Amino acid sequence: MWMLTAILILITLVLFALFLWTSYKHQGGKKPAAIIDELLSKEEAKKKLMQLYQRSYNWSMKVPFLQRYVRNIRKRLESIHTYDGYTLRKEAMKITFATLGSALILILLIMIINPNLMLFFWVLLGLIVINGMMIDAFVNRLEDRLIKQFIQCLSHVRHYYQQHKMVDEAIYEAAQVSSYEAALHAERVHQMLTSYNPKAKLDEYYEVAPNRYLKMFAGISFFIMEYGDKTVKNGSLYLNALSKLTQEMNFDILRREKLGHLLKGLTVIALLPVLFTSPIENWARTYFPAISDFYAGQFGLLFKIVVFLTIIVSYILLRKMLENDEANYSIKPARNQWRKRLYDIPPIKWIVNRFVPGKHTKQHFQISTLLKETNSPLTIEWFYMNRLLLTFVSFIGVMVLFFYMHSLTVDRILHAPTKQVNYIGKLPPEEQLKAEQLTEFDRSIIQDLSQSSIVVKERIIQKVSEATQTDRNSASVILTANRIFGKINILKDEYLKWWELVIGLGISIMIYYVPVWILRFQKRLREIDMQNEVDQFHTLIGILSAFERVSVEIVLEWLDRSAMIFRAPLQTCLLHYDYGAERALEQLKQEVVFVPFVRIVERLQLAVEKISLQAAFDDLEMEQEFYKQKREQHYEKVIEQKSSWGKLIGFAPMYALIFMYLVIPLLYISSVQMTQYVKVLQQ
Repeated sequence: MWMLTAILILITLVLFALFLWTSYKHQGGKKPAAIIDELLSKEEAKKKLMQLYQRSYNWSMKVPFLQRYVRNIRKRLESIHTYDGYTLRKEAMKITFATLGSALILILLIMIINPNLMLFFWVLLGLIVINGMMIDAFVNRLEDRLIKQFIQCLSHVRHYYQQHKMVDEAIYEAAQVSSYEAALHAERVHQMLTSYNPKAKLDEYYEVAPNRYLKMFAGISFFIMEYGDKTVKNGSLYLNALSKLTQEMNFDILRREKLGHLLKGLTVIALLPVLFTSPIENWARTYFPAISDFYAGQFGLLFKIVVFLTIIVSYILLRKMLENDEANYSIKPARNQWRKRLYDIPPIKWIVNRFVPGKHTKQHFQISTLLKETNSPLTIEWFYMNRLLLTFVSFIGVMVLFFYMHSLTVDRILHAPTKQVNYIGKLPPEEQLKAEQLTEFDRSIIQDLSQSSIVVKERIIQKVSEATQTDRNSASVILTANRIFGKINILKDEYLKWWELVIGLGISIMIYYVPVWILRFQKRLREIDMQNEVDQFHTLIGILSAFERVSVEIVLEWLDRSAMIFRAPLQTCLLHYDYGAERALEQLKQEVVFVPFVRIVERLQLAVEKISLQAAFDDLEMEQEFYKQKREQHYEKVIEQKSSWGKLIGFAPMYALIFMYLVIPLLYISSVQMTQYVKVLQQ
């Protein structure tokens, strides 16, 4: 294991040397020391860093694994930012360095602290699982930064609009003084407003806008350009809309920051037990030597696996709770077509279709609804194929684990020191040497007898007598033969049992239902955030109702663009709207049972023919302060609830480590030593 650590350190040094050589080549033969001095100077640091990102990007495009990895990150960034190619490469490499660099540092740190091959395997497996979530975290940070910059950009738009009373000019001048990411979007909105066909350009921008706030800003600016501004109760309609939009973003940022502050530390706590497994084991072996048998046995391996699985699952659940709403609830397209290609294989398709429930059954409806409510990109056939794959892989994994546990017991019987006396504590050096010699002697006898199909005690006595040149009737020969006979019986019993197959089947059946449980967990998180989205709908409708030419259909289109949780039923309503507004809205009420959202739909029904949109939602302005306080109270409740869940999930790995890797082994070894102590007293 130290060899592996040395290799990893060597790879790091080689990469650094490669960077110095590349810089030497591109900078006219400067010495490495001069290059390092330039990197450390503040004036040159930013320029050199940018050059490093660009060269690293070009180099990564030549490496097969890195090429795909960096391109996936770039695609994620393209969906939330309108970067130019130069900046896009820089941001992609920043995330690549952060994720791969932190993974390498973590592996080196763990290998230095705990040089253990099994630990290395589990850390590597955990990093593979966690890596995608680390990328999500970095991308979400960029999205939060964009929202904060856009809040400042809106204040500039407000200032310049008060000067010029022209939307396009205000947005253009605001773009000149805003931060880079926000300025890019402001310039794009300005280009849309001043284009030959603003409506078509607006629809194009809706497709690429990274969040609901930019869509709302672009749409409101387009309405003001088309229909003109007017004076409302609180002044300018446009400025009033910008104020509400800014307030909405401030609410969102405060909620994310508070939730992140409460939960981000828990992700570190959830991962910390990885570093403490070997130190706890070494401490226990030092002060309680008899516990070594437990850690080296089957239950020690099983408990270690449970601890590491708890760490991985806890981290994944915490990352799910920390995801932004757009990242958590938006439909994510499949990153590759491997599911489609696998499902198209005739035998696999036939097997999967046997498990998929019939289209008109209750189970088919429940699973389809669950996939739709969680915005899953999977079809019901792909979902069942994933479940079957997980079941198969888990069954194979459990069987491999059982085989490994049996081999572990065999290895322990053949190589563990054989204690001739029941010592309580660590064996003295001379007794340790004698125990190792006994093990070597027993192993040689067992290997000699391994060719025989049937081994009887008389044969063992004969072999021991010949090996020790002692009379076969002596007490020492009979005692040794009994010990070896016991070991042989244990070795014969180390094979795959029928009940182990049953356990494997039981675990794989449980794993079969895990994807459904995960979807239900995501649905529960969505239910918590439903009121948050309804409050955002109130803000949006309050802005739109001030425009006289806005119809119910336009309101539904805007709600669809800004919705995450209620997007699927809103899209269905819009599809059916042309065939009858009342019928489509009534169907929308039936699909969504959340009462505050149903109240919005009922008001929209009134606004279809009976009263105006502004009259239907007139209380939003009159009771604005009440809704604001109610919303703040709801935010506090949601954050407190998620914080409670997060603490429970975040500390679960630590509890598992303490109880399963320390308390239970100590209780076990205490009972064993107590039994030995009683035997010693009896003798």
